[in-house]
Amino acid sequence: MKKALPWLILGIVLLIVIGGVIYFWQQKERPLTPPVIEEELPSPEKAKEEITLPAGTTKEVSPEAQVKIETLEKGEKVLPEKLVCDPKDYRNPRGRIFLSLKKEGEVTSIFELDPQEKRLKEFLRDPKCDSFVLSFSKENDKIVFVSQCPGEKEVITWGKSDKTDLKKIVVSLSEEERKDAMITRPVFSPDGQKIAFLLQRFVSDIWAESWTSYVIDLEGNILTSLPGSMPLFSPDGKSLLLVRNPGIYKINLETNESERVIEFRDKDGNLVLNKFFIKASLSPDGKKLAISDFSQPAFYVFEIESWEPFKHKLLVQMNLIAAWSAFSPDGKYLAIQEADEVTPEGMTNPRLSIFETCTFEKLFSFDLKGYLSSDMWVSDWR
Repeated sequence: MKKALPWLILGIVLLIVIGGVIYFWQQKERPLTPPVIEEELPSPEKAKEEITLPAGTTKEVSPEAQVKIETLEKGEKVLPEKLVCDPKDYRNPRGRIFLSLKKEGEVTSIFELDPQEKRLKEFLRDPKCDSFVLSFSKENDKIVFVSQCPGEKEVITWGKSDKTDLKKIVVSLSEEERKDAMITRPVFSPDGQKIAFLLQRFVSDIWAESWTSYVIDLEGNILTSLPGSMPLFSPDGKSLLLVRNPGIYKINLETNESERVIEFRDKDGNLVLNKFFIKASLSPDGKKLAISDFSQPAFYVFEIESWEPFKHKLLVQMNLIAAWSAFSPDGKYLAIQEADEVTPEGMTNPRLSIFETCTFEKLFSFDLKGYLSSDMWVSDWR
């Protein structure tokens, strides 16, 4: 027994050594797994704040930029400011309202509506190509719109307001930039020498700042490109208003300085984020701004008291399912593309509604049910 004991001990030691070697090689071959670090996730409010600061924002948000959104019932409206207008002076809209319409199987054409006669008539039609989103220059001597012929991409067309000397300009955008995207909503600068337009992308879950707004000269040369949608020139042409989360930004075209001038927050103070549902329009004198958000649904009208520094006051918030809008030349009326609801198939019961901008009473509506709501744009009033 005494002779066997050393051999027994030696065997145990060898087993331990061999087992250690096998374990070592197993650990060496096993993939390394990083240690699990429990990281504190930001609160939803903090996350909202972070994703709403587009690159290039160079000025701090002014507290005056904040707009608290009311929760309204269908058809309800709120007038925060005391009336300083006489509603009796807001009962006689005049001029011509321009909108793009299409019937099934036909091309998209540009029509005009006389609010006095309440009669729709054709203004511009290309028998082979779609024509849409027409705007006039400040002096009413030029027009600009988008043309699209079968099998081709959209091009910007501009010329004299009598529809002569029309020129198509092709903007130098790459195939990748034009992929799943369309050019829309061109507008003239106040001097009539530049055009701002929107490149609208067709992808899911897209934010307004994922679209791109461009400023070009009349030859189609790109002068500026900026993230954001619904570009609107300031009255002096030096700045551009853009829709970006969570509101409206003003970009100085000379310095590229960017400032959030309208910031939407809910009643609890949280930023209100949106995707591509916000549309904006500016009165010809640059003193009123309309913003529609048919995802809420909500419609806002602001009075712009100053552009530099930018100061505004909210005139009205309405629970209204609305998309495109246009101010009358004197700013006393609004033409709004309105509907009962928005579904994946489009707008139900689409109509053009005329509101006065004193008490924001609806004066009348013009039925547009005979046209496709997917190809319907209210773009100007002259």
